[in-house]
Amino acid sequence: DGITAVDAYNGTILWRRDITNSLRIAASLDSGSMALGGDSLFVASGNRCIEINAGNGAERRAFPSPQRAAGPKAQWGLVAIADGVLLGSTVIAASPYRMWDGKPTGDVYGGAMVCSDALFGMDMRSGARLWACSPAGMIPNPAIAAGDGRVFFVESADPETKKTGNGRMSAQTLFGKGAFLVALDVRSGRQAWRREVDLKAVGHALYLSYADGVVAITGTKSAGGSAKYELWAFNAADGKEAWHVVQPDNIRM
Repeated sequence: DGITAVDAYNGTILWRRDITNSLRIAASLDSGSMALGGDSLFVASGNRCIEINAGNGAERRAFPSPQRAAGPKAQWGLVAIADGVLLGSTVIAASPYRMWDGKPTGDVYGGAMVCSDALFGMDMRSGARLWACSPAGMIPNPAIAAGDGRVFFVESADPETKKTGNGRMSAQTLFGKGAFLVALDVRSGRQAWRREVDLKAVGHALYLSYADGVVAITGTKSAGGSAKYELWAFNAADGKEAWHVVQPDNIRM
C-alpha cells in the first residue's frame, strides 16, 4: 500500500510513501480515499486519515476516525474536502475491497457497494470535530457528494441495513424498503432538507454527483437482456425532483 507523486508534465517520480491499509480496488463500488486540500494530500489509512505534504510526501499529522460506543473498531471510509472541511465516514474494517482474491473481475466490480454507517466533518486546519451524523440506515459510499456549502447523500430507509455483516450491500438490500436523499450544511452538519426517493428499480451500482445547483443520481439495472440507466435530477436548494429518465444502453447520450 502506498502513494507515488509524479511530475504532471513529464512523469518524473517526485516521491513515494508507504501507507498501510490505503489500497482500495473496485473504486466504482466505494468512495474516494484521497483528497487534495491546499498543499496537503489527505489519505485514508485504516482507522486514520493522514495529512501529507503534497510537495515532499512528509506526514504532517493524522486524524483519528470517530469510534462507536460498542462493536468493532471503525475504519475511515470517505475522504473529501469542501469549504475547509475534511469530510469522512466510518465503515466496518472488512467493507473496502482491498485485495483481488483471484475471482473473475466481474465478481468484484459487479459486487455489492461499500457502505458507511456515519458521516462527519472536521476543520481541515485545526482538526476539530465540527459535526457527526449517524442516520437510521446505511449510506452507499458512491452516493456522497459535496458542493456550495452542503454535503449530499443517499440513505437507506431500512434500519436493518445497519445490522448487515461486512458492510457491503446490494442495491436491493439498501433500497428495497425505501430511501432518502439528504442535504446537510457542510460546516455545521445541520439538515437542510430530506426527501424520500424511490430507488427500488436500481439493480446494481448507484452514484451521486453535484454541479451548478443540481444533485444527480445515476443507477443501473438489467432488463430484457440489456442494461438500463436510471437518471434523476434534483434541485440542490430544496431537494425537489426536476426530472427522471430511463436510458437504454443502445442510445448514444
